[in-house]
Amino acid sequence: MSHSYALIVTGHAGVYRGYNAVVLPGFDLIDVLEAVQKQHIETLWMVPPMIVALIKNSETTEKYNLKHVKSTVVGASNLTKEVNEQFTRLFPNCQLIQGYGLTETSVVVSMQNRADIMFGSCGHFIPGYEGRLVDRDGEEVTELDTPGELLLRSPTIMLGYLDNEKETKEAFTSDKWLRTGDLMEIRKSDDGHEHLFIVDRVKELIKVRGMQVSPTEIEALLSSHPSVVDVCVVPLPHDIAGELPLAFIVRTPAGKEEDERALKQKVHEFVNAELAEYKHLAGGIEFLEVLPKSASGKTKRGEMKERARKMADLSKAKAIPRVLQVYVYETSSDDESEVDE
Repeated sequence: MSHSYALIVTGHAGVYRGYNAVVLPGFDLIDVLEAVQKQHIETLWMVPPMIVALIKNSETTEKYNLKHVKSTVVGASNLTKEVNEQFTRLFPNCQLIQGYGLTETSVVVSMQNRADIMFGSCGHFIPGYEGRLVDRDGEEVTELDTPGELLLRSPTIMLGYLDNEKETKEAFTSDKWLRTGDLMEIRKSDDGHEHLFIVDRVKELIKVRGMQVSPTEIEALLSSHPSVVDVCVVPLPHDIAGELPLAFIVRTPAGKEEDERALKQKVHEFVNAELAEYKHLAGGIEFLEVLPKSASGKTKRGEMKERARKMADLSKAKAIPRVLQVYVYETSSDDESEVDE
């Protein structure tokens, strides 16, 4: 209950709505499946890594009776279409609903409506919120399907960060709109309703030769590769290009059995076939056993960025040419006479 998603959405709002809440000490796949089956849980509140764990361990998941699960609400980050489809096969009677929120807003900002589900959308603003999009110059974005940073206003938004006036000032515009730091688009469904779509974090965009690259786009593609179970793409500092996309990948059990060099080549070819040249993984691929996660299941990008920065610094150090020490030898008088001659 230390995270706002669990504390407010399930612990407070859930009980207020009359739910019987089942609280577990942590996410253990077997404990969760047994609780869902035994307690006949109808609504699951999850984050993407939990969904992925259920899918990757489908043989275990399928042993449990999960037919009574009617809704699964997902927050924190996007799900790929493939993950969505695989989850639906495991939970045939369940509606997967995506939402969007921040700790700074007392969590939920928008939520999908069952009557108008649009894949990949974060739904619509819940009552009490005002939102607008602005471009990099601070001008308001009024066109559909055009990205801009989401600004929010609501009575539920925080007053500021405790004992941090600098961060508080940077978080708000002069007219007191909260800067979310999230690059969003507004798109219309076939029924004519406007939906919010996350494009990326403004601060997470990788700038390759002046062109913006979305790490989320690359991660979504890599997540569909059969040898990839988890991935994080961050910028690798580069003297000429500015930054290059670098992928930290956690392999599936089958992927771990392959030769590392051969698998990296396959992944490069996979990305190169799908994305524009400046989005290729020119920063490289690194295999890890696990990615660091926060309490909400998000990858700790800050740690991975720092790791990439250290890799770049080490590479620079190795590239510095060695300076050879020059020794001056004293010559004998005989040598000097030979030179004069």
